[in-house]
Amino acid sequence: MMDEIGIRFMPVLDEERRCLGLVSVFKISKFFFPSPEHLADSRRVRTSLANLARVLKASLLNAPEPDRELDSC
Repeated sequence: MMDEIGIRFMPVLDEERRCLGLVSVFKISKFFFPSPEHLADSRRVRTSLANLARVLKASLLNAPEPDRELDSC
């Protein structure tokens, strides 16, 4: 969905919704999907956006199905 609408960065906001910085979608994808030369470093993650937000102590502003589990593989 992010690719369809051209999102390349995600803002990191504080409690007052001030922007503290940006997270690159490319950097996140490299973490979960390493290059073919480093496939042994790949990580399989199965979680929901709600769980990810909870772990990061973040709030979801727009998540139609926050409890739906997603698989990174």
